[in-house]
Amino acid sequence: MTGLAGIVAIFVFVFGGYILAGGKMEIIIHSAPHELVIILGAAVGAFIISNEMAAIKATLNGMGRVFKGSHWKPQDYRDLLCLLSLVVDQFGDGARGTTVARIPGGLDEAVDGGEEDAEPGMG
Repeated sequence: MTGLAGIVAIFVFVFGGYILAGGKMEIIIHSAPHELVIILGAAVGAFIISNEMAAIKATLNGMGRVFKGSHWKPQDYRDLLCLLSLVVDQFGDGARGTTVARIPGGLDEAVDGGEEDAEPGMG
């Protein structure tokens, strides 16, 4: 979604600036198809010439991920915040510089109940 918002922002600011500078959109609309073919063709050709096939494939894969969305889900962020809270509680408050162990059994016991991979997605 942010990839699409970025593309929209580019067009709004580029063409908005052009119009504010006194440019006429009729000229742009008339020449846009031909100009896009020239510019995109030159860019793709230069990209292919200057990169190896592995880099080209990785770039295409990365462009797909831009529009697919984040790998991390909201629950992952909540889990991270809970873990950070436990770490801060475990190792004291930074204001006094104390390091008092407040979690019985230690942080590992509190996070996963003493078992490896107690929760899906953790560890």
